[in-house]
Amino acid sequence: QRRPDFLDIFKSRVLRIMPLYVFVLIFVVLLSLFETGFAIITLKELGKEVFKWLVFSGGSFNGFIHSNIMTAGVHWTLRYEWLFYLTLPIIAALVNKVWYGQYSLASLLVFVVIGVGMMFGVVKPALLLLFVAGFIPVLIKRHFPQGIAYLAHPLVSVAAVLLMAYAMTLAAYSVLQI
Repeated sequence: QRRPDFLDIFKSRVLRIMPLYVFVLIFVVLLSLFETGFAIITLKELGKEVFKWLVFSGGSFNGFIHSNIMTAGVHWTLRYEWLFYLTLPIIAALVNKVWYGQYSLASLLVFVVIGVGMMFGVVKPALLLLFVAGFIPVLIKRHFPQGIAYLAHPLVSVAAVLLMAYAMTLAAYSVLQI
């Protein structure tokens, strides 16, 4: 295991995610402007809406309330994905018991931002839990590779489908549903 190159990781994530997001954002802006007759709302309100889209919160754009629908509302996942990437240095530091200098420090600050975001309802713990749940397959593969063969059994697939069907009856984003 070599030392992670966090700058390279961040660059690769920007180049993978942001070009499509910028393209979609241009589409959202143009269509929202068209739908509002290109009549710009106040600069202050427009600035707030631009900021919300830049931090993956979405919402209306130029007062067009259906702007959010253009992305089917899925841009919220990018906020949590970026929070995950920005906390990787401190996660790696804890797992590897190595301090990664300025990257670990910056990552700690992101954890502070996450805490503040939770207090203001911008970061929702239940949605954050979805990304934490994504670690389960990694942990199984890394620590219990012999168990993967058992997971390929047809009965495991049937159990998974039944659990998913049951999860749909639970409260949305509850711990049990996730």
